[in-house]
Amino acid sequence: TIFRQVYFMQQQQLGFNMDQVMVSYSPMTMNMRPDKEQKLQTFKEEMKRIPGVIDFTTAASVPGRELENHDDNIRRTDREKTGISYWLTNIDQNYFEFFSIKILAGNNFRYDDNYNTGDVVISRLASQKLGFNSPEKATGSFVQVKGRPYRVAGVVEDYHHHSLREAVRPVIFFKSLKWNKEVGFYCVKMSPRDLSGTIRSVKAAWDKVYPKEPYIFSFLDDDFNAQYKADVQFGNVYMGFSLLAILIASMGLFAMARFLAENRVKEIGIRKVNGAMIGEVLVLLNRDFIKSLFRRTN
Repeated sequence: TIFRQVYFMQQQQLGFNMDQVMVSYSPMTMNMRPDKEQKLQTFKEEMKRIPGVIDFTTAASVPGRELENHDDNIRRTDREKTGISYWLTNIDQNYFEFFSIKILAGNNFRYDDNYNTGDVVISRLASQKLGFNSPEKATGSFVQVKGRPYRVAGVVEDYHHHSLREAVRPVIFFKSLKWNKEVGFYCVKMSPRDLSGTIRSVKAAWDKVYPKEPYIFSFLDDDFNAQYKADVQFGNVYMGFSLLAILIASMGLFAMARFLAENRVKEIGIRKVNGAMIGEVLVLLNRDFIKSLFRRTN
């Protein structure tokens, strides 16, 4: 049951696409540097030159990683606050397209270099928590976030940012390069053709733009499924103890059956001499064996 449950969670639709996505932490050497955006733009241009790279984006958090920032003071500008917690995250302009997250109403962020925009995109659940009857009615309205009004540019479909063990959260997205503790994620979507060659090309581009920064990457599907590691380990331990319990119980039953049979060797011999069939002898032994078993169980 445990393994079937883990398999069920791993096979469910999560609301986004993480196939062939490689992620790495943003370069630590760029923290607080004024040329961070310029270097990032240079790295984006390098990614466009690599044939095996389909798309590239950045974010403060990626699926499978914790959404660290939340706020329960967010409200519509025309209403009082409700005390509901909303999770906040900063993304790049093509984050939704990169992960194939569906836009239900309104628009995505503008494709420009302006990261100080007054727009936000909210999830379907966030729009419901804010009191909107439909995603269409949420677009164009204003929400108050940390004392500043933001215009809702669009509403996206809910997706499972964390494992299926956790409920979907209401999320508000900002177009920004301000990451938690100045550390974000670089995400590269690659073609399955010549995957190793593409990885080498991405590594070469990284060394060119960030020569003093070690490049440590992983694949997003592996990172996401690692959330179920504790469940798989629990299943392995439980299965091991279950097999041990079955083995011990079987040894006990075998010993008891042998003991009962040995005590009736003479009786079995006499019945066989008098013409008893093997089936009749087995019925006799099993009947007494089951009676003994139930007496010990009760």
